[in-house]
Amino acid sequence: MRFADITGLEEVKEHLINSVQANHLAHALLFVGPTGSANLAIALAFATYLQCTSRRKSSEPAAAAEASLFGGTPEVAPAKTADTAIRDACGTCPSCQKMAKFQHPDVHWVFPVSSTSTVKGDHAVSKSFITEWRQFLGQSPYGSLSEWRHLYGGEDKQVNISKEESRNIIGSLTLKSYEGPYKIMFIWLPEYMHPSAANGILKILEEPPAKTIFILVTNDTEKLLATILSRTQIVKIRSFSDSEVARILNQQHELPIEKAEAVARLAAGNLQEALRLATEATDESFALFRDWMRLCYERQYSKLVSFSDDMGKMGRDSQRNLLLTGLNLLRETLVYPYASGDLVRLQSEELAFAERFSKVATPLKVQQMADLLNQTLYYFERNANPKIALLDLSLKLTSILRA
Repeated sequence: MRFADITGLEEVKEHLINSVQANHLAHALLFVGPTGSANLAIALAFATYLQCTSRRKSSEPAAAAEASLFGGTPEVAPAKTADTAIRDACGTCPSCQKMAKFQHPDVHWVFPVSSTSTVKGDHAVSKSFITEWRQFLGQSPYGSLSEWRHLYGGEDKQVNISKEESRNIIGSLTLKSYEGPYKIMFIWLPEYMHPSAANGILKILEEPPAKTIFILVTNDTEKLLATILSRTQIVKIRSFSDSEVARILNQQHELPIEKAEAVARLAAGNLQEALRLATEATDESFALFRDWMRLCYERQYSKLVSFSDDMGKMGRDSQRNLLLTGLNLLRETLVYPYASGDLVRLQSEELAFAERFSKVATPLKVQQMADLLNQTLYYFERNANPKIALLDLSLKLTSILRA
């Protein structure tokens, strides 16, 4: 993973590159961003840049974009030049090739795990799942915790970063580096650290050995211990914009631009969600939701039972897409009577639905329905029976619409 592989976020890339070239690199960086953002991707690209032995050197002064990343007053970044545009890891040196396979000997990986049928007790640490971890990163640098748990087989277990893992962290960093300019401890989702594990690494996190860098990637700083948070320099990663998501889907995944834009609206800045949605027919989800709402409004209970049975037999992705499409349409239904232009992000058929639906559903009803859809999504994530969950949802939606 290189910076060039990531769409947008130029201000973050420039800040990170300049911090290295100006010799202002913090020994512990915390990449903060919502699920589906580029926080993991940017962190991987930065680790690759640090270990690259042929990266371009530049005598340019550091960019003045740091303040906005750390919550201060934003400043205008300098104009891009041909020189700044190509500052990146080379991608071809031995270090870059090893980083591309996530096999660099001086990069140590820590991430949440749980016991499985084959890995139990104190053996449930990151190194026991390193093959699965490399596969996870290779599939996409935008993956979620639920996808990681599904890949290694820990869906039904509570994950954490254990106290035993903290001993492994300290042990790994006491070793000399093999070939890279830095030893890097890469910790994904440190908010899942057991308190004893977090306390166990405080000293080495605050005073690491020379040429040692901690890279932490989190989705939720509120779940992090304050003692960990205070020892890191925060790098904020925003969500992707709808236009960035659409461009990625169109240019990198060859999705037609109209469908890419429709998927981007549903994904709400979550690129991993967009990539998943792109494999499904969003127009089919719209038609299903429209017909479902008609059945609810007309109180056709026998057909609602059949609808729930049919949807229950479909894949989990199709069920999620239906609810996500519904949430997007409900949001637009709320906006439609009061807004125009960029605030209304619907195609012609969807717009016609929003117009009609806004006449039969008050804002309060729409909010109640959206809450129910979100609640059902939550149930799906916890393996609820989809037929029962959807029938229950259908009856509640009917009750709201006809109240």
